[in-house]
Amino acid sequence: MASLFKPTRPYPLPANPEIVTKDGKPHVRLRERGKAVLYPLSEDGKQYLKPAAKWAADVRFADGTRKRVRFSPNRDAAAVMLADLLKKIEAEKAGVRGQYAELRCTWLRG
Repeated sequence: MASLFKPTRPYPLPANPEIVTKDGKPHVRLRERGKAVLYPLSEDGKQYLKPAAKWAADVRFADGTRKRVRFSPNRDAAAVMLADLLKKIEAEKAGVRGQYAELRCTWLRG
């Protein structure tokens, strides 16, 4: 079962970072768009981990391949999108496959 998460990406620490402790773990305090934000430090303490804007899930498709799929920045919308994707995958595993499903989504040119 796939579950939603926000992937994190490491960024280098800026010059003279302000390191604070939150919940017993080191964080760096940065200013983004005029607001102070806290990001956790990596294990080595040389980088900080910033979450992605969009929610993601690691999904196993009907052919057995695994892929990280990104969804919406809104968690509720991402949960609906993940449920629809899992429903399509289960239908494909059961042998129900829309032969023209991809073609229905394309625009006709006139």
